[in-house]
Amino acid sequence: MPFLSSDEITALKASTVRLAMLVELQFASETMRLWNGAGTATIDGADWRGVGGFGSIDGLEQVREPVSSKVTMRLSGVSPEVLALAARSNDDVRGRPAYVWTHLMDGDWQPVGARIPLFWGTMQRINIERSEASEFSGGDRVCALEVENPFAARARPSAGRFTDADQKARFPGDKFCRFVPLQRSQVIVWPDY
Repeated sequence: MPFLSSDEITALKASTVRLAMLVELQFASETMRLWNGAGTATIDGADWRGVGGFGSIDGLEQVREPVSSKVTMRLSGVSPEVLALAARSNDDVRGRPAYVWTHLMDGDWQPVGARIPLFWGTMQRINIERSEASEFSGGDRVCALEVENPFAARARPSAGRFTDADQKARFPGDKFCRFVPLQRSQVIVWPDY
C-alpha cells in the first residue's frame, strides 16, 4: 500500500498546493472543530468552522526528542461576552485533549486524501490578552489557549514504582501489588511443567 494515494500525488504536483490546518478541541462541554479557512467545511464527515485570518498557532514544531513543549492557539477579535465565558472556563479546559492536523485540499478547497497528524496534547488554560486602543485601532481582544504535549509531566514522579501505595493511588481499592515486598527473595519457576 503506497504512502500517498494517486489523488494526493496529483494535488501535490499542482502548481498551487493548498493545505488546511485543522484543530479539534475536546472541551468537557463540547467538541469544537476549527480550520483556517472561511465558512464551514465538511471534512471526514464532520463540520469544521472556519476562523479565517483570526486564528494562529505558535510553537508548532516537529518533536524529535521526548521533551516537553507548549503550543499556544490564539483567536483574536473576540467579543467581550466570549472573553467572559473564556475567563470562567478553566474546568471545561484543563486536562482535555487537543489535536492539530493538516489536510491537502484541491483547487476548490475540497479535501484530498486523509488528514495528516501534526500535534496532540492536553489543554492547560485559557489566557486573555488585551491590547490598548490607539488612534489607528480600537484595541484587540485575544483568547490564547495553552496546550502541552504528552511529555509535559515527565519530571513529575509517577505512581508507578510497583508498590502497594502507588498502585492504590492510581487505582483505589486495587490489591494487586500488596504482596510485592514478599516476592523479593523468592525463586519463581515459570512455566511449571
